[in-house]
Amino acid sequence: MSIKRNYPVEVVLTVFERNLIIMAVLPKEGDVLTARTVNGLRDKLSLTDEEMVTLDVTNNEETGQRFIPAKANKYEATLSFDEPQFAVISAGLRRLDTSKKLPVYAIDLYDKFVK
Repeated sequence: MSIKRNYPVEVVLTVFERNLIIMAVLPKEGDVLTARTVNGLRDKLSLTDEEMVTLDVTNNEETGQRFIPAKANKYEATLSFDEPQFAVISAGLRRLDTSKKLPVYAIDLYDKFVK
């Protein structure tokens, strides 16, 4: 049974969940619509400049890697997702579940987008 949602859907996500979506859930390839949706999601889920300052996030100039302090992972933000964005995230989580590769730490995220 499918849940009827009114879009846009607002979802409260931690920094950890936002990074998890970018790294593990979003598809690496797809059709043009999916690719555009993924690009928009990467922008939406990335930390804003203001959040980076607030959370003391630093960038290593030599390696280009970002250091996110552990305290930042508890920071929550409410993000709004349109239907294609929500569908891409939901499909990615379902794909991980079906292939039995859904990490235990992604269960709360799964519940937010699939249940």
